[in-house]
Order: sequence, then C-alpha cells, then structure tokens
Amino acid sequence: MRQYSLKDLVGTLTTPAGAFPIAGQIGLNSLLISNAIEHVTQQVSGDGTVMVSWASGRNGHAGIDVQQTSDLHKFLIDSFNLIQVAADAGDTSLVAISTFSFRNIVDNSYGILTGMSISKIPDVPRGSQGQNVMWMLPAADLVSG
Repeated sequence: MRQYSLKDLVGTLTTPAGAFPIAGQIGLNSLLISNAIEHVTQQVSGDGTVMVSWASGRNGHAGIDVQQTSDLHKFLIDSFNLIQVAADAGDTSLVAISTFSFRNIVDNSYGILTGMSISKIPDVPRGSQGQNVMWMLPAADLVSG
C-alpha cells in the first residue's frame, strides 16, 4: 500500500530574510511546482506535414498555499519587503537570489528551484474566518525528480 502525507515533505526556502525550514506544523496547505516551458511542440502545415520543435529552458514557479496567520506567510512578506526596499534604493541584486529545495522522505521525489523571486505579495482575504493565501514564486531554473 502506498501512502502520502504532506508532512513527508522536508526542505528549505532561502530568501534575503534567511532560511525557512519546510517541515512539520508551519501552516503549509499545499505546494504546486510547475514548469513554464512546453518543451515539445508540433506545427502542422496545410498539407499535413508535422514539424516537431524542441524549446529549451527550465524555468517555472512554485505555488505555495499557506494559512494567512502562518510563520511561513510572515516570512515571505518580510522577504518581499527586504527585496522591495533594496530595489527601490537601486540595488536589484536581491531580486532573484532566493532558492527552494525540498524532498519527499517516503518516495525520494525532490525539487530544486533557483533564481527565484517574489514578484508580489498575494491577495490576502479578509473575512469572518482565517483563510489560505497563495504565493506564486517564479524561478529561473527548476529541477525535479
């Protein structure tokens, strides 16, 4: 029997604000790793000839869904604010230096995202109950296995 638990995911998110360990009770609801490149495309001519093309690139993004009261959400806000203050002062060296690496300790699947940035603070719901917030972090390089 195969089993799954989000708690089997361990890793580290590193930003200009420091390193945040991904493990245990941190308010993480889900994680979505997406490749941005559709590597193989096919174009069909009028006479039915198929041309297959390969597009290089390994960029993508991490979608990190967290509770709005979580330490991870606060860490991401603090990280964005550090980057924004530096960029507003003319220092863009912090914009794409974040990294995220993780591994599932049961099936050994993993992901390594580098050249990450925090492009914006996500929309935060305000209501009668706490909710989740989805952070979308683009990465210049994504390796998964």
